[in-house]
Amino acid sequence: RDELAAAAIDASLRSVKLCGADARVFDLDEHQRWSAEAVREPLLLNVSAPETRGSYLKKHTTFLVTKEPHVDGVRRRFSDFEWLRFVLHARYTGLLIPSLPDKTAPVLKGDAFLASRMRGLQRFLNAIASSPYLRSDAAVASFLDDTGDETAWLTARKEAAVLENAGPGHMRWLQRILCEHIASSPER
Repeated sequence: RDELAAAAIDASLRSVKLCGADARVFDLDEHQRWSAEAVREPLLLNVSAPETRGSYLKKHTTFLVTKEPHVDGVRRRFSDFEWLRFVLHARYTGLLIPSLPDKTAPVLKGDAFLASRMRGLQRFLNAIASSPYLRSDAAVASFLDDTGDETAWLTARKEAAVLENAGPGHMRWLQRILCEHIASSPER
């Protein structure tokens, strides 16, 4: 995790340098239009169909994540959701990243626990979908769209975590926070 965090922070710092030259020409009205356009089309996500995989010692549950109205989706483990939150938290300093449900629920067992976890994971994804920055991030796109096997998914996770430009949402967020910093600095 430390290596992933360092790589994500390093990529964010490189992105700040990339968009730093554009910070002085930041147009708040244009940014607000982009934000409205980015969330104009509803993105409805569903978490369902828990499936237990693995052997007795390495048993884990995957969930089917679908974008409505599509039936096909991707299978993700809880640790994949943790990865997504971790990457988004590292990239979007100052932006509230939705929380995940608790990893364990001592009161709930079996089907009740899985139903509670699915609701929490769905709330997490739908909160991401409601943010123009987060829903436009490359890690989110990879999480929702990469349908490869587990090895391919692990490779995609590594690539999505350290992109120089993590997508338009990341660049817009960096421009926004740079603009606010520049506008509020005492030298101006």
